[in-house]
Amino acid sequence: MTRVLGLERLHAVVGISMGGMQAFEWAVRFPGVAGRILPIAGTPRLSPYDELLWRTELAAIEGLDTMACAPDKRRQVMALVGAIHELALSTPRHVNDTVTRAGFDGGWLTASAQ
Repeated sequence: MTRVLGLERLHAVVGISMGGMQAFEWAVRFPGVAGRILPIAGTPRLSPYDELLWRTELAAIEGLDTMACAPDKRRQVMALVGAIHELALSTPRHVNDTVTRAGFDGGWLTASAQ
């Protein structure tokens, strides 16, 4: 920021979700560089649930690199990672209330994992 853009100070650092986590990081790592820090839906510390979710997804993605999978297998694994993330973003009740059995079998999971 200072070397490339020539900025000495920011008016604010704003981030949403993972960007909110980055806003917290900026506040700790670079105190005084911004007038305001505005994390939106971010957390300063991951919960065990978040750790489990992200490490599971990361392990699946990193496994692709170590296995040198064919492109079609990579797409299948990334769809699975998307499905895992979809489970984390929804409650069972929300899915049951908004997706019909026919809609699920008709491609909801495939569409949501892309």
